[in-house]
Amino acid sequence: MKEIIIIGPIPPPIHGESVALKQIIESKNFKSKYKLKVINTNRAVIHQVGKFSFRKILQDVIIIIKTFLNLINRKKHALYVSISQTKLGLFRDLILIQLGNQFASKTIIHLHGNNLGNILDSLSPFQMKFVKKVLGKVTTGIVLGEKLKSNYRGLVRNVQIVANGVDLNFISDKDIDEAKSLKTNSKINIVYLSNLMKEKGYIELVKAVTELIDEGYSINLTLAGAIHDEKDYFVMKKFIEKHGFDNSIRYIGIVTNLKKKKLLLDSDLMILPSNYAVEGQPISIIEGMAAGLPIISTQRGCIEDLINSNGILLEEGSSTLIKESIVSIINDPEKMNLYSQASRQHYLTNFSDKKYIDNIIKAIEEK
Repeated sequence: MKEIIIIGPIPPPIHGESVALKQIIESKNFKSKYKLKVINTNRAVIHQVGKFSFRKILQDVIIIIKTFLNLINRKKHALYVSISQTKLGLFRDLILIQLGNQFASKTIIHLHGNNLGNILDSLSPFQMKFVKKVLGKVTTGIVLGEKLKSNYRGLVRNVQIVANGVDLNFISDKDIDEAKSLKTNSKINIVYLSNLMKEKGYIELVKAVTELIDEGYSINLTLAGAIHDEKDYFVMKKFIEKHGFDNSIRYIGIVTNLKKKKLLLDSDLMILPSNYAVEGQPISIIEGMAAGLPIISTQRGCIEDLINSNGILLEEGSSTLIKESIVSIINDPEKMNLYSQASRQHYLTNFSDKKYIDNIIKAIEEK
């Protein structure tokens, strides 16, 4: 069996990149083809990403030593690196990639976001000389969508597109039908499923929803995800409580597995009004599509690949545009139903975990 070293962040904590890596290492199809050695690069908490610490340096040194020892022990079919999008992480990964270029048959790098180009642009000419030398020998680079190819700045010769995917067993058609049959009230349940970062637009969403409630719309909003900035969150929380919206807007923390499944099945509409400059391709939107939810999101990263006839794509995540989009959907039940069906079909056709893993294997095996 071919041996492959997988290097990248594994949950916890939970974020798009770590979830995508977990899918690979737990895939029966992938494990039937490769003998895996997994080296975890995840940090303890999300808000420490990009910040210097001696603990991180020590962790990175250990990762480099582990990789070196695994590569020189036996010739590996491939080294797969989920490449970092911070400067410190990038230079660690460049050392790992260089080891792969020297000791593995193939070196595959996978970009799970949209910030690598910005990091490369910030490097000095001397640093870029090293980057060009290393990335120029990479076998294949992977990105989430066409719009993200430029992150490699032309330094990787072969770039393949592999979109994220969600487990086909996560939510079935039967689950969706049963959830609809159990719905007993006319309230519209909106879900926001992402880290609570101001740049992701959750504050603008709360503002839009509170205005609609004041205008008489029957709406519930559930926010789920890790709190990124506690100060922003508590300002929002006090606003909700002060104006009496706490019965309609709730925060339930991080959700996984069955709790996440129930949240999605109990929802009618998903909104991720991201203004995040380095947005990639949110797995949470694909999970919403799997549940047959109409989607409202923004033209960030390659989100536009996820939304065609299944929702509304905004130019920006402003409360005004969010509000207008919500109204246009919930006031038109036929449109809402069409968006729902299109969302489910778009997921099944293009964003299942099977397609994701098949495309990863194809990228690894490409000559």
